[in-house]
Amino acid sequence: MSETGDDVVAAIDAHIEIMGALRSRLEANEGVLRRLQGALDGADIIRAMEMVETHNGVIATDVAVQDFYESRHRLREAALAAAMRAGMTTASAALLFGVPPDHVVGYTTERADRGA
Repeated sequence: MSETGDDVVAAIDAHIEIMGALRSRLEANEGVLRRLQGALDGADIIRAMEMVETHNGVIATDVAVQDFYESRHRLREAALAAAMRAGMTTASAALLFGVPPDHVVGYTTERADRGA
């Protein structure tokens, strides 16, 4: 596989791993919300929220979502750079990825500026 292909495969692998972590966090948050919902049944909101820990789960989910978007960005960078090197036009890449053409240019420029 070419160096470009290796970059894309590595980015895909990393993104799959990040998505799994995000899925776990979202499932954990769903459990917290269900416990809160159950605690609200017949209780006032302050007492219910004291019964269910939410703060740490929310922070962990926020971090997982941020990691997801960063990973998706790196995947798009790698895939777009590979597509452009293979001869795909900016307009075709924009259509394929569902982003404006200036985003395609931005992704490839950003990657080139880093020397990747």
